[in-house]
Amino acid sequence: MNIEPVLGYVFLGGIAYLVGSFPTAFIVAAVFKHVDLRSTGSGNFTVYNTFFRVGKIPGLLLLLWNLVAALIVLRCAHLFFPSDAIAQLTAITGVTVGSMWQVFARFRGSRGTTTLAFALFVAEPALWAACFAAWILALLPRRRTTDATPALHALLPVIFGLIAGSWTYAVAGGLLGTLLQIKRRYSKDDTLSLGLFRRFGINVNR
Repeated sequence: MNIEPVLGYVFLGGIAYLVGSFPTAFIVAAVFKHVDLRSTGSGNFTVYNTFFRVGKIPGLLLLLWNLVAALIVLRCAHLFFPSDAIAQLTAITGVTVGSMWQVFARFRGSRGTTTLAFALFVAEPALWAACFAAWILALLPRRRTTDATPALHALLPVIFGLIAGSWTYAVAGGLLGTLLQIKRRYSKDDTLSLGLFRRFGINVNR
């Protein structure tokens, strides 16, 4: 068995994780408002928490960083492993996990959804569109993100497998869905803590 490709995937995953771990939200909160984002709002390093608790410019900078991070890791995947689906999935998974558990911020982080969304949008637009459509459909019946988001997490292996037509993508979707759900379960919901979308009936307990 040739171990070199495996080591290459591990190396790529490590790079992607470190890129995702860069604590942009923590830094912009400290620079623009001199606050520790870990003790502000939901405590998450998310675009929501940054935008509404720190400011519009910091929130937009964080949004831009998510796109840049996705571009960096996917470019690395292409350079190291041209036209390699496993490498691309490794980069997407690595940067998403890095954003959720940031080594440079004592493993605090975001909930991973924005980072994953940008990575999918850049790498697999059709897959991104399918995930977004599934989330909207899951949201419609009761208009609660607290229902729609875990439903999408559970459907990720099916969506990934069907759209890409590959068991490799199905496995990656299952892994990402599991990790996203774990992070969701053990972190505060930004939309709930910030009281967003109430006028549409979303996230309102009934």
